[in-house]
Amino acid sequence: MIEKAAETAAPHVEEITGLALPDTVTIRLTSRHGFVTDVMAEQRRALRRAIVELHLSVEESKGFQDLLTLREEDLWRRWMQVGASTIVELHGNREAPLILLLPDALHHQGAGEHEITLFVANELCHVAEHHAGDGLISRAHTMACPDRLGTVGYSHFVASGHGLWCAQNVTERLFGAPVGRDFTGGRESEEYKRYVREELLPEQERRARTAPDPLRAAWLPWLSETSAPPCEVYEVGRKWVTTVVGFDGGRDQLNRVWSDLSLLPTAAEVLDVVAWWNRVNDQGPTAA
Repeated sequence: MIEKAAETAAPHVEEITGLALPDTVTIRLTSRHGFVTDVMAEQRRALRRAIVELHLSVEESKGFQDLLTLREEDLWRRWMQVGASTIVELHGNREAPLILLLPDALHHQGAGEHEITLFVANELCHVAEHHAGDGLISRAHTMACPDRLGTVGYSHFVASGHGLWCAQNVTERLFGAPVGRDFTGGRESEEYKRYVREELLPEQERRARTAPDPLRAAWLPWLSETSAPPCEVYEVGRKWVTTVVGFDGGRDQLNRVWSDLSLLPTAAEVLDVVAWWNRVNDQGPTAA
């Protein structure tokens, strides 16, 4: 089912986004343990790179290590909700994108053909983003202290929104209606229903009470104890991307982001897409 979804979705992903996929895309089916191990290995590698490049102090390094530990614990708790992720894996001196899929998580979520296609199209979009900028956007996702490197934009917001926008357009083409992220249908396992009831929904309610605007403060991975952005980021990001691609030439302007991190929307521009649009049009293309 996953192989069929990848073969069917890939040409639509390229056509909808205007981005090319690499000649070969690797999808790894993995266990819960393998998933957590691979995701955290990428984050630890990024932290080691930051320690060397930015000459982080022992105290700063320990603070980031402690946050990594908390993110790993969080990932162990919410693995059923995740289901899939695109990471960068190191092969000698070369980095390459890798799609991780957890059949166990998909089973617990009750995913069928439509939902699996949504997952696969979303991750293929992230591979295309990576390929367009030779991995620049992927490095931004795991960058510690990006502000010290001159990166002040919100990479997770725009990439997550772009992936969901693409995946829903793909599923609408294939099935006649877009597939949502919060699918139910009664196929979920009792364990997953219990997780949603006892952990996910209470967490969302707490967040709604403390921050009615889900993007009032941008989710920043290097300062976070959670392994992924809040669920709201994906939907708000999808709406932001939908607005951008609705502008004349919007898709081309958006696709400049993957190879130029200065064009990432700031936290303020996440809430004001017109401000971002005016800035990137005034700024013009930068030299490669």
